[in-house]
Parts: sequence; C-alpha cells; structure tokens
Amino acid sequence: LNPITARITMGPVATFVPQRSGLMFPGADPAVVRQAVTTYLDTPIEWGMHLARGADQHARVSLSTITVPTSFIAGKHDMLASARDMKTAAQRIPHAEYVELVGSHFIQMERPDEVHRHLLEFLGRIGEVR
Repeated sequence: LNPITARITMGPVATFVPQRSGLMFPGADPAVVRQAVTTYLDTPIEWGMHLARGADQHARVSLSTITVPTSFIAGKHDMLASARDMKTAAQRIPHAEYVELVGSHFIQMERPDEVHRHLLEFLGRIGEVR
C-alpha cells in the first residue's frame, strides 16, 4: 500500500474526506489536517498495523501507583481510544483529572483552543502544588 499512499495528493479533497469519514470531525484547520495525514501516509503501513495490533493485545496496566499529576482529555466520539476507557483510567489514578470534549481521536486538531486552555489550566495547578 505504501506506493499507492505515496501518490495521494494532499489537496482540498484529501483534507475534506478525513473530516467527513467519522474518524475525524469537521472543523480542524485544513493545513493541520494536511500535515497530519501527510505524516501518517509517510509512515510504513506495516508499522501502523503493528502498532494497532499491539495496542489491542496487552494486559490491563495498573495505574493506581501513579502519583504525579495526571490529566486525560478525551474526545467523546473517539473510535480509537474511547472516552469510557479514558474516564476509567482517570478513575484509577488518585487525583487525576478527566475532561471530555465533543470530538474524535483528533480532538487536538478539532478543538485546539479548548485543549490548549485545559492544558494551561492543568499546568497552572501543577505550579501551585510545587
């Protein structure tokens, strides 16, 4: 597939389709989508499949021993890392923060201002603790 994906031209159609596919929501800056898709297409498909299989084939990890400040920002409609899984992970870490935004796995591209604001607030709280 790599020789095929290498030929995809990242024009308006190539950025429009992912945002209407259900995997990603509309609204992300087309230039950012273009850069992300280009980077993804430059990655050998075998490696991507290896990561996908590996992500699904691991034992549950104990999170209760994590003691550093932790924040999860989840996309409500994330098909790759479900909001439910992120929420239960946050519940297993003492004092973890969980934020759910309307969006997909690409919440950082779809709602960059909100994600940025939450991260700055989180970092501000960490600074207060020290």
